[in-house]
Amino acid sequence: MKKTLSILLSLIMVFSMFAIVPLSASAATASYVKVTTAPDDWSGDYLIVYEDGSKAFNGGNDDLDTVDNYIDVTISGDEIESNAATDAAKVTITQYGGGYSIATANGMYIGGVNNTNKLYSSSNSDYVNTISLVDGNAHIVSDNSV
Repeated sequence: MKKTLSILLSLIMVFSMFAIVPLSASAATASYVKVTTAPDDWSGDYLIVYEDGSKAFNGGNDDLDTVDNYIDVTISGDEIESNAATDAAKVTITQYGGGYSIATANGMYIGGVNNTNKLYSSSNSDYVNTISLVDGNAHIVSDNSV
């Protein structure tokens, strides 16, 4: 996949969100499960996934706005196994400023700026994002950048 995830916020409609599901008595390992219904509160840990390519945005990379910033994932029945590689790539979403902050695994916060084709990051939660699910795809809007 030669697509750049630096345009994540402008192409997010082709991405899915997979939420971490904690271990249960019947499960051997925790999994990230595809979000198919928008929750009332998006707070939690997620993978941002390009399903057709079996790629997840790598929130653990030092340079978040770079070409090929993804990890390969195996999707089985709308689930991705939680393991060292996937957990290192996750993002954490928290309510913030009337929307949500998105913290990457490397401790940075991500968002967009209106009319730019760049994924911005900051050590502070400077970006207010709104998140919705449209036709099964996650839409993250930050400062009017979709």
